[in-house]
Order: sequence, then C-alpha cells, then structure tokens
Amino acid sequence: MSRVAQLDSVVLDQELDNIVWSRFQKQLQLSSHQEEWQFLVRSLVFLCGTRATGTVSTSTYGSRLSGVLYLCRRRTLFISSILLQYLQRKLSNLYFNSNNVSERSMKVYRWLSTLYGVLDLTTFLRFLLSDGNTKYLSLTNRLLGVVSSVDLLSPSSFYEDTVYAGLEYQNRQLLWNALLEVFNTTLLNSNSLIWDSTRKVKNNKAHMVDERTCPECNGFPVNPYRSSCCSANYCYVCGMKALARKHCSQCGNKDLTMNQIY
Repeated sequence: MSRVAQLDSVVLDQELDNIVWSRFQKQLQLSSHQEEWQFLVRSLVFLCGTRATGTVSTSTYGSRLSGVLYLCRRRTLFISSILLQYLQRKLSNLYFNSNNVSERSMKVYRWLSTLYGVLDLTTFLRFLLSDGNTKYLSLTNRLLGVVSSVDLLSPSSFYEDTVYAGLEYQNRQLLWNALLEVFNTTLLNSNSLIWDSTRKVKNNKAHMVDERTCPECNGFPVNPYRSSCCSANYCYVCGMKALARKHCSQCGNKDLTMNQIY
C-alpha cells in the first residue's frame, strides 16, 4: 500500500498539471513559446500546491491526498520535478532543431539518453523490490536526494474516504429517486384528481352561465371574450389561457374559440 500511495501522489500531481495547462492553453490559443508558458504554469501550480511541513520535508497536492512526504526542501523538489524536466525538454528541442548537429554528437546524445533510461529503470525497479517505505522514485530524485516517504505520523485516509464518498453518493441518489417516485405517484396524481373533480363540478354547472363572472378566475370579465361553446364570458388573459389549454373551464369543451364582445 505504501508503494501505491507514493506512485499515486506522482500521478495526481501530473494530472493536476495537465488539467491546468490544457485549460490555460485552450483559453489563450498559444502558438509560440509553449515550453516557456508551460514551465510558468507548472511553476505556479507547484507554488500554490506545495507546502513545507517541516524543516526538511515538503508535501504536494497529490502527496497530501495519498499521505506521502518528500524529505527535502521545497526548492529541491522544484528543481527535481519542474526545472530539470523543462531544461531537458528545452535542450532536446534545441539539439534536434539545430542544423549543425554532427553524426558523432547525435550518437553521444543517444548513448546518454539510453544510459539515463537504464539507470532510471533500475532505480524504479529497486523502488518496487526494496523493503521499507522510504524510496527514490526516479534517478533525478536519487541524484538530488529527494526521498519519498509515507507519512506514518499522520497517515491519510484518502482511500477510505474515497470508498465512503462513493457509497454516500449512491445512497443519496437512491434517496432522491425515491423522493421523486413519491412525488410522481402521490402529489401529481392527487392534483390530477382535483383537476378532474373541479372539471366535473364545472361541467355540471355548464347550464348555469353567469355573464358577470369569468369561469377561469371567478372575477368580473376584463376586456371580455365570449366562448363559442357555452357563451361564457372570459377575461382576455383568461381566454388566452383557455385557448392555449384547449379546454373550456365552464363546460369542458375542447373545440374552443373566442369572440370579442366589445
């Protein structure tokens, strides 16, 4: 579990860098100096996301979630994780984009790259096979003395909290679905029953038309319109509602038209 936490801390930090950089690049539509902009963005993320937890210990955003500490100073971790990677990419681009690269220099560069890859792979295999919880995650960390260690004094409950959060989300979703089902089966049906009963009462009183009362709002008809089905006098606004609903509030007729009285 300690190795998983240490590797997860690196992956979480990389995902944070990638998310911030992709959104930054999408908003500004950068076409030049992308490496410098990316270095600046990653530096700002590092500055905001890291914290010195002691005289010789530093934590990042991902390491705090995973319960991991880096036993080094903040600037050393910055050099290892941000600055050296930027310089390596910059030198590689300058080297390959140059027109004055000899075949011998190309072979030396490839040999050094292969040697670094082998040593980095060896360091990673030693990290996976060795005992204890204090490891070097990469060759760069080994050269600079950046030690990754699980924080045993204040271990993180990130994994347990993640599981409990998922279960809590499922429980709340089930509760919300149950509430919606209760709402649909009780309140909406009761409203439809009330609407049906009200319509039946009005249908029974269809022959008792009061020209001084709007059947929609039960008030005096304002700018009155008369229905063609039962000659009920509607307010203009109430008549428009009845037409949109295609239902006469007085007699229940669906074939409804309105005529202005005056």
